[in-house]
Amino acid sequence: VGSVGYRMANCNKCFVRFGRVSYFERGIHFGGKGEGFVYCEVHLGNHNYCRVPISLIPEIATTGELGWCNDNSFFAGNIQLYPSIGPNACHIEIDGTVSTVASNSFFAPALEGAGAEYLVKFKNAINNTFYAAHHETGVAAIPVTVSGDTLTALSHGLVVGDLLFVYATVMPTGIFDLT
Repeated sequence: VGSVGYRMANCNKCFVRFGRVSYFERGIHFGGKGEGFVYCEVHLGNHNYCRVPISLIPEIATTGELGWCNDNSFFAGNIQLYPSIGPNACHIEIDGTVSTVASNSFFAPALEGAGAEYLVKFKNAINNTFYAAHHETGVAAIPVTVSGDTLTALSHGLVVGDLLFVYATVMPTGIFDLT
């Protein structure tokens, strides 16, 4: 609770590429603290098992100056939530207290999973745009029989290469979370 994977603050014209960020309260927190996170190119990567994988929320510095998060470009990213994440979960949270989050662009983010109260939660933000976003909030359940590390399902409609997640209170022997 309260953990942050990465804190990105006070960057100007940076290029950042993330890989996988998992198991944090907030995966990546963007926003200046008395200064700005501005004109950056950010490649989001893969985020899962975070209550809020991506947040754009500036902070107030000890001097009283309000930070900002403006004019950034965020690319791709597979941002997944799961039903067990908890309350107030959302894929992306943008809170620009007094409109300090403006003119950010998100290009082709994939917002997936059934754990979100909101896909994107906006507050006091202006001119933020999403291009070619993929939104998938349902989870197709397929009943299976289990024998050791083998799952068997009839008439499932899957093809080789489809991504599967196994949800169980106790994982079958030989099958692991996130595998």
